[in-house]
Amino acid sequence: MELKDAAVALTGISVILLVLGYFTGGMVFYAALLLPVAALAVDLGRYTWLISDLKRNLKVTKTLSAGELMLGSTATVTYALDYGGKRRLPTLCSQAAGRYLAVGGSPAALDLAPGRTTVSFSLRPLRRGRHEVNGMRMAVETLLFRGIVVAGTESAVNAYITMGSERAVAGASRGRLQRMSLPGGEAVRSGAGSDFSYVRNFMPGDSTRNIDWARSSRSPALVVRDFEDARILPVFILIDVDPSMDTGAGKTELESAIELATLVAGRVLLDNERAGLATFSRSDVVRFQPAAGGKDQMAHLRAFLSSIATVRGEPSGRAGFPTLQEAGDAASAFGGALGPLMEESMRQFAANVREDGFIKAITRASLASGTPCSIIVITNLSMGVASLLNGIRIAAYYGHNVSVALTPHIWYDGRVAGPEQCYDRYRAAKETLSNLRGRNITVVELSACEKPEAALYRGRSRMKTGAIRQGR
Repeated sequence: MELKDAAVALTGISVILLVLGYFTGGMVFYAALLLPVAALAVDLGRYTWLISDLKRNLKVTKTLSAGELMLGSTATVTYALDYGGKRRLPTLCSQAAGRYLAVGGSPAALDLAPGRTTVSFSLRPLRRGRHEVNGMRMAVETLLFRGIVVAGTESAVNAYITMGSERAVAGASRGRLQRMSLPGGEAVRSGAGSDFSYVRNFMPGDSTRNIDWARSSRSPALVVRDFEDARILPVFILIDVDPSMDTGAGKTELESAIELATLVAGRVLLDNERAGLATFSRSDVVRFQPAAGGKDQMAHLRAFLSSIATVRGEPSGRAGFPTLQEAGDAASAFGGALGPLMEESMRQFAANVREDGFIKAITRASLASGTPCSIIVITNLSMGVASLLNGIRIAAYYGHNVSVALTPHIWYDGRVAGPEQCYDRYRAAKETLSNLRGRNITVVELSACEKPEAALYRGRSRMKTGAIRQGR
């Protein structure tokens, strides 16, 4: 129950009259007090009767048009209200929804009459995942009071991402795919390659574009070239789900990773090649989907990508970026103790590998692929550069090619440090990336819109403005 402004005013007047009557002893104040108290009591009785009548005589049947739908589609929730009361009851109906579920047609004024009445709302998910659809809120008002009655049970809508759409692939930015040497960077579909295995005589049905006119001029028959098809390697995608992947004001690092994984996996499956997916944390493999092809695999990956979330219960944070200068200074400081420390590190290497989630994930993907494939690691380097390099060595041992996609905000997080510290982190991260690229490792940065120099300038300007306002 909620007091309206008129009820608050009457309550205040009643308190004032009571205080005046108590201190002055005047009966006129007590007599005047009866009026607002009587108005409050009468209206409260009417409000209580309306609420109890609504709860007693109303039966609700809730229907959801679709429990699962593609992201961007619209579902409809319908309420069939069977009211057994004797009088019309004016109400205001609204559908409660989460932050990422847009509701259309709410609120709606409803004059509830005896019999059956139908109320509908449209629901459009704005983000993948599960969205709770609570019961409809029916507001009942009197002159002084307002109350809410929830009609219908709770339900949920699962929003799946769009995957494998030719339009989505054609409209997507293919620069990232080109930099990772992945399919879809230049052509929409793979076809005949530029290398041919042998030549033979022309046969009916051969394309005239494959005729070798130079050889045909020296031969009594037409000669054609048999080109080898440009085959796309299977792709296995590893996504980091460390709690630090939730960084980002608008689109988080995890959402950027899922967007890229959806584009790549859909591109590969459209080309009739195999694609696999796995998520990993700092300590274990969270979920693993072996590489396969076909419509069933596309459905599995779509459901997988739609339900990915960061792990809970693990410490959140990012690994540091050791520079070459820091490594040299550390070696000089340790001096003769560096040798024993290296030996101890080698003895503990096997134990550390068994506890590293990224090493587990890339090892399992390398063993499960069977044939050489392209492994794409989408991360914010939460596992550290050393773990990344060790995992890449393991994949290379089994003949796989590894590409690394670094999520946005890897260098900047305004909630943790100021612009100066973030710029220092950016420089250290750039040196680390140069080190990775120097080892012939393909690294793609899913950079945010704002460059570090712009963030640094904006941060300095904000600090300068604050100093001017404070008169410093």
